[in-house]
Amino acid sequence: MSIGTGDRIKYFRKLRKFTQKELGDKVNRSPQVISNWEREYSDPDHEDIALLSQALNCSTDYLLGRTNNPSIAEVHNIEDEKTPDEQLKELLSDPTMLVAFSDYDNWSDDDKKELIAYLRAKKMSRDVNKLSE
Repeated sequence: MSIGTGDRIKYFRKLRKFTQKELGDKVNRSPQVISNWEREYSDPDHEDIALLSQALNCSTDYLLGRTNNPSIAEVHNIEDEKTPDEQLKELLSDPTMLVAFSDYDNWSDDDKKELIAYLRAKKMSRDVNKLSE
């Protein structure tokens, strides 16, 4: 099952702790319009996607489903500026995200950040699928 634009909007709205009204205020749309987008009753136009991208602090390509990476730098900023080691340990503490790998201590910070972004995208996919059930 692929993740639609509505699921991506809803996921990032909740991640940013916005109500539908708060997000609507940021993009000059009513809460009903936000709800319709999230339930995929209607689709945001290209101008709305640009506004949503700014309000949610994620890429337009992510919202449109062109990539599963919302932007490594932006997602990193959501966390409390934790080190890659701290972020990865937090992600791996989730039993659904257990991953077997070796030689981790020798990885560069860029490699660790890339893995963190991938794991977050996978977790988001699972979280969205649970919301859809």
